[in-house]
Amino acid sequence: MNQELKQATVLLALRHMFASGHFSICTVDNCAKILEVRPDGLEAYTILRALHCIDFRQMPSNVRQEIPRLIGECLQSDCIVEAEFAEPPSKPKGFFARLTS
Repeated sequence: MNQELKQATVLLALRHMFASGHFSICTVDNCAKILEVRPDGLEAYTILRALHCIDFRQMPSNVRQEIPRLIGECLQSDCIVEAEFAEPPSKPKGFFARLTS
């Protein structure tokens, strides 16, 4: 398969994941298959697996900012999309503020 198509598909999938608002190890797994790499056993992959389905806005900023680098390690690629995380919602007010604090 065309290497350019593979790279474009991986970048599109990762951008979509970042815009969706939550981390998905399934996206990383699918991208690894496309690039024909095996991230299993890497420390970076183990860390990312623990973050599966967690909203980016619920992650501490130091964890969230490391995700693109960890994905790069897993996919053995320098050409990883710069993360554009979904905007965090405004803080709830009133009754909902008490529920979330």
